[in-house]
Amino acid sequence: MNGAGAWRLGVALAIALGARPAAAFVEVTGEEAPEAEVFRPEAGALDEGGGTGRPERRMDVEAGEPLTLAANRLEVAIRDGVALVRVEQVFQNNTDRTLQARYVMPLGDRAHVTSYAIWEEGVRVEGELMEVSRAEDLYREVTRQELETSRHVYQEPRAVRIARDPGILRQLRPERFETHIYPILPWSLKQMEVAYAESVAGADGWSVWGFPMEAAQVFVNPVGELQAEVLIEDAAGVGEVRCGWPGADLRREAPGRVRVHVAGQRVRPAGPLEVRWRSCLAPLEAAFLAHRMGAGPGHALVRVALPAARDAVLPLDVVLAVDTSGSMGGPKGERAGGFLERILGALGPRDRAAVVRFADRARVVRPLAPIGEVGGRLGALLAVPAEGQGTLLSGALRAAFALAAEAAQAGRRRLVVLCTDGVTTEPTDEVLDAVEPDGTRLLVVGTGHDDDLELLVPLAERHGGAVWVPGSGVLRNLWNPLPPDALLGPYGEAIADGEAADPAPLVAALGGAAVTALGLEGLAGAGEVYPPVHPALAAGGTASFLLRYEAGAPVRLRLRGLLDGVPLEREYALRLPAEEPAHRFVEDFWAKARVEELLRRNPPGPGDPHRAEVVRLSLAHRFVTPYTAFLSLPDMERRRLLLGPTPVDDTAERYRYAGAAPEGDALVLALVGVLVAVLVLRPRATPRREVA
Repeated sequence: MNGAGAWRLGVALAIALGARPAAAFVEVTGEEAPEAEVFRPEAGALDEGGGTGRPERRMDVEAGEPLTLAANRLEVAIRDGVALVRVEQVFQNNTDRTLQARYVMPLGDRAHVTSYAIWEEGVRVEGELMEVSRAEDLYREVTRQELETSRHVYQEPRAVRIARDPGILRQLRPERFETHIYPILPWSLKQMEVAYAESVAGADGWSVWGFPMEAAQVFVNPVGELQAEVLIEDAAGVGEVRCGWPGADLRREAPGRVRVHVAGQRVRPAGPLEVRWRSCLAPLEAAFLAHRMGAGPGHALVRVALPAARDAVLPLDVVLAVDTSGSMGGPKGERAGGFLERILGALGPRDRAAVVRFADRARVVRPLAPIGEVGGRLGALLAVPAEGQGTLLSGALRAAFALAAEAAQAGRRRLVVLCTDGVTTEPTDEVLDAVEPDGTRLLVVGTGHDDDLELLVPLAERHGGAVWVPGSGVLRNLWNPLPPDALLGPYGEAIADGEAADPAPLVAALGGAAVTALGLEGLAGAGEVYPPVHPALAAGGTASFLLRYEAGAPVRLRLRGLLDGVPLEREYALRLPAEEPAHRFVEDFWAKARVEELLRRNPPGPGDPHRAEVVRLSLAHRFVTPYTAFLSLPDMERRRLLLGPTPVDDTAERYRYAGAAPEGDALVLALVGVLVAVLVLRPRATPRREVA
């Protein structure tokens, strides 16, 4: 999930069939079938081949496919807004061949991968985190083959030369991980295990955790066994809990503890597994977890519940700022104009639109007017013929935001849509500082080719928005590369139509109630705080900040932000502990947040000046980055390669809790001003199983 609905947090592995789109897939290859007949067990027979942690029953295959998902088991502990997820997935080989598979796993860009393992001869083979180049070299030495990252997906087994049994997990993109696993023996089962952690997103007063079970729809056969155990604990208390999964069992064990159990056989998931609940933190109330050992620095995770919007639904004013400079001419500009028309088509009858055209100067060619009155007459204004050689982005932003500011007095939400490739001679800082955040969201529509993402991504984030390349989706990070298909033809000719080119969901998200420009300022005694400015959050969600401190002492922090453009502010006084052995993961989360900030400044590559620091933080705090990878090898191979014994998975120790400190017990609150009214949260009426 991203914001309220786009963040689908979890691991999904599936075999993509043909060209069918999927969030994740398995590329299956296989050795030639042996001359001698391979024993084929009956459906339901107990498989004791050693590829799993326990004896498993083989599932009955309804339709032929090389690999099926025999079991998908989740163990989830969500404590004080932090989710620790352990995923076990068991795959069944339905052929006479030994198979290998490459899994692409969309964990979400909040994922903090803590461990990775495969099973061999009934033994869990833990992965060791190391520099990615070393992991790849060892993998090649053991397997005698090259690691490839192919975008092609295969159903049919192909010949392979692997004779050993390693597993490797690497990070491809901010939200996407890849693992290669071998062997999956003929007619046997193979188990893979991944553990990851993340902070829980939320909106409209609900905390939401989800797992994209629907990704398994790409399998021909149903999921043989599905189990999920979700434990929710919150020191501030857990209110109403909902789960829409059929047959979900919800049990309240204490005021601050609820357990959700889901189980099924031969399941064809129709949608995600989603659990949502109301924390008992009041709006603008805070809670924190801290960790500090010895004389070193301490770290704290601060959660703040955000207020809901006064009006859940308001009309939207959209200002289209269209780049008509020379670099946007020709087919590139024609396509841009077509996608801007789609954005207008996503607006409702109460919404208004305006157009600003700019090159070496900006001019308003259509003031704000109801979309019904404007209609198709905007078409000619959205065409992008070249009108000048320069590109004055700062002037265009000032003109567009000034036009949108009329909505601030009219009780309307506002969105500036900037259609440009970002090619300008202006200094980056001048463009970024052209307009102060005022609650107006910014959607940048890129071209997918020579876009200056190092300028456009920070610009969109500064104003609580996003960069959208039609046909390629939303770009959230500088090092989030575009799919190869987006770059095949000149000026985006190969960009596909269809779902990825539909702007309606993004316009709806950016037009909703949101908290923007949110930051936690250290007034005295605080170290670095991440994120420096929080990404935009849906109203009624929860903001999470990580800070480092040098010594246990009182510290004063001030929260500042904008809710629908109206300032909100609150001050907190925290007493950070001089000694707290629990909550070791808080230090890891802080390191992960710092790595994300470093990667945003300099995308991964040979010229990254922060590579050494990223690797050091990754290895010290056990999470995967573009420069590190998990490598899983049996003891025999580890001894041969002089790697020492298999490392121990210490995830349980890292996530040992002493309990959160809610504001009422451990925070002395000094309220200096709340300029946004705290109103009744409005839950959505949906037919769900719930615990009151």
